[in-house]
Amino acid sequence: MSELERTLVIAEALGRDRATKYTADAHERAALLERLGLVSLDAFSFTIAARKDEAGHGIWLDGHLNADLAQRCVLTLEPVPAQVEGDFSTLFVASEDDLDALEEDEERWGEVDIDVHNAGTVDVGELAVQYLSLMLEPYPRAQGAEVVDPVHTGLGYMTEEEAISSRSPFAVLKQNKDKS
Repeated sequence: MSELERTLVIAEALGRDRATKYTADAHERAALLERLGLVSLDAFSFTIAARKDEAGHGIWLDGHLNADLAQRCVLTLEPVPAQVEGDFSTLFVASEDDLDALEEDEERWGEVDIDVHNAGTVDVGELAVQYLSLMLEPYPRAQGAEVVDPVHTGLGYMTEEEAISSRSPFAVLKQNKDKS
C-alpha cells in the first residue's frame, strides 16, 4: 500500500476535459519523509490528465508535480531546502504481453516510461511519489559546503593545500627560522 494512495479510474479520467489535482495531507507527507529520506516535506501536490495513445497502444497519464521539501546535505548534514517541480508521462497498457511487445522496440520506446494498469485503474499517488523520488537532488549540498580531500602525509591527514604548502622549500626554511 502506498503512502499516498490515489486510485484513478482511467475511463473516468478520459472523460474529463482537464487535469485532476491531488494534494498530500500532513499524515501522508509525514509517511513520505521516511520513505524518501527527507528532512521535511511541507507541501506536495500533483495534477494528472489522461489521453489515449494515438497509435492505440494504451493510455498516457501526463502529470505535473510540486513539492516544498528539505533534504540533508551530504557533507554537513544540514537541511537543504528545495522546491521540486516537474512534468512526467507514463504510457499504461492493458497487459504484460502489450508491455513486452512495446519494450522490444527499443529504438522507439527506449526512453518512454511504460507500465501495466490494474484492470483500468492506476494508483496515481504512487506514480507521483516515484517521479518525485527521481526528481530529488541525489547529492544535496548546503550553501558553502565544500569537499575537503584529505591527504595522508606520514604526519597525519591534512588538506591538499596544507600538504602542498608543507612540502614547499619555503615552508621548510620558515620552520628552520622559527626554531632559531
